[in-house]
Parts: sequence; structure tokens; C-alpha cells
Amino acid sequence: MALVTERAEVGNPVIPNASPKKKPRFDGHPNCARTLCLYPGPSGTHCLQPISCTTVPEHFESHGIKAIYRAVEVTCQWEGCFQSVARHNFVRHVREKHLGHTRGGLAALNSGKSRRQHTSFHAAADDVEPSNESHIDERANRAKQLCQYQDPDRGLCMLEITCATVSEHFATYHGVKAMSRSQLVDCRWVGCVDKRLRRHSFVRHIREKHLGHTRGSVLKSEKAPGQHSLGAALHGEADKLVETQDAAAV
Repeated sequence: MALVTERAEVGNPVIPNASPKKKPRFDGHPNCARTLCLYPGPSGTHCLQPISCTTVPEHFESHGIKAIYRAVEVTCQWEGCFQSVARHNFVRHVREKHLGHTRGGLAALNSGKSRRQHTSFHAAADDVEPSNESHIDERANRAKQLCQYQDPDRGLCMLEITCATVSEHFATYHGVKAMSRSQLVDCRWVGCVDKRLRRHSFVRHIREKHLGHTRGSVLKSEKAPGQHSLGAALHGEADKLVETQDAAAV
């Protein structure tokens, strides 16, 4: 009697030894802005591929990190770092140290602060008092990113900026302040699709489009639907004040 045997095929969900289907990647960092990777590439120069907190694990496979045993100490070669971390902590290290991601940031904000504190928090982040940077809120200070603006004569800027320092930075290094408020400005940030905009809205564009700042996100997260929000009203006034000051300062 002939025996019929089944052959297991990899990828077939019915066969016991089939590999599991790949689940779509969950984006747990939707508000994290993209920045350029400063890890050395195969040629020894900076990689300069755009990455975000979401794409760090996949991206660093191309740098050979995944092939290293989990418990092995890895020396981070990001520009200026050289910190040793266990390989299984490498992704978190890159996110928090080099991309400015902080775990539990919103949870900390929702742990009992008053409306007045929230309003002050937001006002500081939007550069209400640019001359006193020591009082700028934690979020703005910790979210340092590299300026990816490209000047025709200088090339890629790559200086560190935050939401709090945008006005001063673009006035000092990119000459934006010297333009008329209604003049159209070409945004030369790497990968920007909004190429032309009015100079008076340029600072807000950089903050929201390229640094990931979202106005009102903190207050909205702690209010029930339909609930009257004095904090939200104050927040709106803070935004108007910021736009007025940005227009005057830039």
C-alpha cells in the first residue's frame, strides 16, 4: 500500500511549521518628526536617510544592528555619541537620545496639573518669552532636532533647534527676518512639499510641519467630549499671542 505524505511549505498557514504572517507595523509614535540619520553608512560618511521613531528598528537593520546578539554591548556611532548600550536597548537609545522621544510625556502632563499650569506650559513652548530660554517648557527643550534647512550657498544647516528657538535661529542663520511680512518664502527644508508660504507664517510652518509641534494637543487629550474648556479658550489666546509675536520678531 502506497503511503501519501504531505510536504510542509513555509508560508502556508495550514501547515504546522509555517512561518507566521507578518503583522502590519503599528505606529506608536505618530507625532514624532522625521530627522536625518547621522549614523555612518557603508562608505564611512553620514547615512542621512530620513528616519522617525517608528522606522528606527527597520532602518538600523541596514546598519547591521539586528545581526548582533541581544546581550552584546554596542558602541553607538551616531555623530558625537559613542555611548555603549546593550543591543536590546539600542533602538530605545536612538529614539530617546538622538530623536528626542521621551516615554510617558503626555501621561506626566495629565497627572494633576492645573489649567493655569497647562496654559503656561503651552505659552512657553510657543516662544512667548524667547529671551528667557531657561523657563521654556521641558517638551520644547528636550525635543532638540537638527535643522535640515538647505541654503543655496551653505548647504545643509544641521544645527540643533527646538520649537522655542526657531524664530531666533531662522533670523540669525537663514535671513528670514530681513524679508517683508507678506513676502513669499521658499521652504528649503529637506523633503518639504509646501514649497512657498508667507513669511509671517514661516515660523509656525517650521514648528508644526518639521518639528512635530501640534497646537492644542495637550489640552484636548484631557477634556471629555463636549465639555466646556476654559483651558482651551486660554490656549487659543496663547496661540494668537504667539503668532503676533512671531510676526513681529521674524
